[in-house]
Amino acid sequence: MENTIKSVIWKRYHVKVEKMTLMGGGFYGRVFLVEMPCEPNKIIIKLYLMPGFSQNEYQQIEALSKSARLKMPKLFWMEPIQENVKYEVLAMEYLRGLNAGEILAENLTEESRKNISEEIINNLLAYHQTINPAGFGLIGSEAFVDEWCSYYRPIAHSILAKARLMLEQGKMYPEAFRIMELAIEHYDDIFYLPIKEARLIHGDYNMWNILIDESKEHACAVIDPFNCCYADSEFDLYQLDNANGKAFGLLNLYMEKQPVSENFRLKRAFYELFTEINHYYDANVDMREYNLIPGQAKALYDVMREWEIV
Repeated sequence: MENTIKSVIWKRYHVKVEKMTLMGGGFYGRVFLVEMPCEPNKIIIKLYLMPGFSQNEYQQIEALSKSARLKMPKLFWMEPIQENVKYEVLAMEYLRGLNAGEILAENLTEESRKNISEEIINNLLAYHQTINPAGFGLIGSEAFVDEWCSYYRPIAHSILAKARLMLEQGKMYPEAFRIMELAIEHYDDIFYLPIKEARLIHGDYNMWNILIDESKEHACAVIDPFNCCYADSEFDLYQLDNANGKAFGLLNLYMEKQPVSENFRLKRAFYELFTEINHYYDANVDMREYNLIPGQAKALYDVMREWEIV
């Protein structure tokens, strides 16, 4: 990875890298802060472990930035895989800030916690107020679908097929798979309300992807969209409880500002389980290392029972 970074920096700026620092990463890529002796001096270089992800993120940040209230990184350039570049590369602006996922809400003043929560939710609402009149689908698509449930149905079925493969490989909890099958059988009972407005979503809007200023008084930036598309805006909401989001009251604040659908709890549990299963499959990760799926599956089953669907 270091050789890839040195190669693209030389190609773009004709200087040698002075310093590179691994800032983080996950199943899909690695993020480095790169310092060099010319403008812009510090940049973020993201290396992708899977093809196509650099172009996807470029388009997603571009789309979200047009609606955002919080800053998103300025995009500089991309490099495809080639002889001296073994990974797809995206270069973007370095934004100073503290990772919000590492901030303890109880260590903040009430005013600071409230400011941060308000800014995070107002930014999400700004995304969600952006409607694609052409319909539901991926950023940059040539064709869109008029109704969400019709668009999402084949996606849900494809995730169930991935779960079946994992089950055959011994990488899937049998009870969780049974609940997924039940949910697919009752798809129309869960998604019984039409969703006609295709709204812009971040797709991974949780505290790990938000930056707080160094005073710890304000949210200052958003990074790392994933599955960003024109969708049911409530698809974004289960992430608000992830990391330390509950301590900041993010979901409750969102619902105060924007009432949710009457079947939101059903949809939320469905989105969470199916999205997380899809993530584990695509990242080729054994979900049993994290042990979250049984609880997510039970939550979906419990809410289906509560609604007398099963």
